[in-house]
Formats: sequence, structure tokens, C-alpha cells
Amino acid sequence: MTTPSDPTNSNPVPIPIPPNDPTDAQVRALAQQLQAMSTPSYTAAALLKGVVVSSDLTTQPSTASITLMGSSTQIDNVLIADNVTAVAGDVVNVTMQGSNVQITGRVAAGAGDNGGWITPTLSSGFSQNGDSQGNVQYRLIQDNGSAKMQWRGCAAVSNSNTTVVSGLSSTYRPSSQRKLIVPRGMGNGNAVLDIQLTFTTSGTVVLAGNTYTFPAHTHSLGTSATENAAHDHDSYSPYTGLSYLTTTENESHAHAMGNSTGTSGSTALPDWVSFNGVEYFL
Repeated sequence: MTTPSDPTNSNPVPIPIPPNDPTDAQVRALAQQLQAMSTPSYTAAALLKGVVVSSDLTTQPSTASITLMGSSTQIDNVLIADNVTAVAGDVVNVTMQGSNVQITGRVAAGAGDNGGWITPTLSSGFSQNGDSQGNVQYRLIQDNGSAKMQWRGCAAVSNSNTTVVSGLSSTYRPSSQRKLIVPRGMGNGNAVLDIQLTFTTSGTVVLAGNTYTFPAHTHSLGTSATENAAHDHDSYSPYTGLSYLTTTENESHAHAMGNSTGTSGSTALPDWVSFNGVEYFL
């Protein structure tokens, strides 16, 4: 083992190296290890912009086909990040890292895209913008990785038809029917208190509760059960309100009117039914 000299001392005195000090080879190995740790072994991600050609928000995870800005080459099966809604025509942020491509956000809506809102054709007996609450519209969005339908607007009601919307494409149909209580107008009279919208797996929106039938009922007048049936009373006091009176106890007599019965009836139609705030997972 060599001992270094003290250069400030004219009479150098050897300084011993502790036996635990690293050698030059150990120092070089440590430096190489640190350098390797500071050099990333992965490909850096690139942030680009793209245009959505088409998308499927009903799959999990959702995917889209896109073209990158400045390119006409279509890239399919691009993953869409949770809570990002991307439909055809939208300009989106795209992260590329090696062969992995993902849509991470939406920059701008495409031409004609009103936030994804679609205005359906309403069935006979219903018209748009009921109660000045806007047109009935729907859209499909992402909510924490799951597809969700949202509705807004209001339909005016003019007859007893119960199918408000029909023909929704399979993309917008729930996996099982969804039923929700919604607001309604009472402008056509005594409308029922609750109106229910049913969203079916066949692509229809059905209104329930706009016509209720009440059971038959009876009005009791306190007279004999059968009109003009002979009977007597146990008291001789006059009975006001009867067609025939008797002042003699137990005298046989008859009344001109028996019991009357009511008839069943139905409530009036609501004049509008609101879709505002309706949403459900597919």
C-alpha cells in the first residue's frame, strides 16, 4: 500500500489510507452505476393533436379512430381516458409513447357538434320545447370509465300517446330498462302527481302515469237498498230528507230513491313532461 505525501510540507510525512476507503476501480464502478440510473430506459411521451374519425363510448375502456394533425393516416383502437368524451369531428389531445396511443383530453368540438347533444324526432302527440324548457335532446358521455346517457329539454303533450321517442340506435340503449320519475305540468286539469319515463332496451322512451283509472265507488244516502222497497221505522218522529214520511211507529212505507253508485273515471293528461336532469348509466 502506498502512502500519499502532504504537498504543503517540505518534509512529507506519509498519510495512511484507511483500509475501508474505496479504490479507484470501485469509484469508477459507482460512477457508471449512477450514470446508468440517470439515463431513462423508456421512450419519452409526445403530446400531439388529433381529429376523431369515430368513437365507441360503450366499450370499457372506450376507444376511437383518429388522424393526427397534418396526417391522413387513420389510427384505430386508440384508448380514451376516463371522463373524456370524444365524438366524431372533435379535436383532441393525443399522448404517444412508443406504440401506445391515448386520447387524454378534448381541445375543441367538431363542426356541428353541440357538446354531443342530439335532437330526436318526437312521436305523434308530443312536440318540442314544452313549457319553454327547451327541446328534448340526449347525449352519451363518459363518467369514470362508464357510458352514461344524459337528457334535457321538455315535450309538450297533446294526446294520450305514451311513446315519446322511438328508434334510438343501439349505441344509446340501456342494457336493461331504466325508469325515472320526472316533472310534469298540470295545465290540462287534475294531472296525476307522478309521471314516469321508461327507457327501454328496444330504443323507445315511454311515458307512464298520464292516464289513471279509479275503481267504481258507491254513495250511501241512508235509504233502503232497493228503490221503493216497503219497510218500517222504529220511531214515529218525522225523517226529513226522505221522499215519504211517517209519523206512526212501524208503519210500512217506501222511499222513492235507493242507493246511487258512482262510475270509474280517469285523470287528465299533463300538458308537458320534462327531461331536464334525467341521466342513467347504460
